[in-house]
Amino acid sequence: KMAATESDSVHIKNNPLYMKDLYESILDGLACGVWVSDGNDVIFYANKGMEMIAGVTQQKLIGSNVLHDTAKSTIKCFAEHYIEAKETSNPVYYSEIPVTTPAGKNTYQSGWLIPIIKNGFFEGMICTVEDITNQKQTRRALRESEAKYGQLVENANSIILQMDLNGNITFFNKFAREFFGFDEDGIIGRNVVGTIVPNSDK
Repeated sequence: KMAATESDSVHIKNNPLYMKDLYESILDGLACGVWVSDGNDVIFYANKGMEMIAGVTQQKLIGSNVLHDTAKSTIKCFAEHYIEAKETSNPVYYSEIPVTTPAGKNTYQSGWLIPIIKNGFFEGMICTVEDITNQKQTRRALRESEAKYGQLVENANSIILQMDLNGNITFFNKFAREFFGFDEDGIIGRNVVGTIVPNSDK
């Protein structure tokens, strides 16, 4: 009885329909988006993650041509990477591509384009998609914040300096440079003792 059960299990796992369902359930469990196009660049599969990123159902994604049925601004940036992967038969990484989704949302996306090659011929493309819009906006906000506070610190009418645990100066603002008479190259990396603090027992 046990042998028959194991045999049935092997038979089920060798069933193409079982394997198809298994792979699709795995792909639908991924947080990132995945779509697959055929040899004519038409999407025939999209996972649940892609549905979330695109803002439309899988059914609306399936049947669209990668190089023709998306926003012109998206095609302009994305097509060169797709064509490179298609023509070289090598995986291509694309980074921070501006993409207008089918739902009309402006996003930035990164991922891999992996060509499907059989007997030396291109038969389609697997594309992974990560929406990095929030990360990009956060980085931009941090850069702007850093620039703003950097200006405030640099132009403050107070001595502002930073030193490491050994007393070596790592930052010296404009007011401090003018007050002590050092230029930036002449003070950064030097110890506070013997420069702005007298080198004596007192």
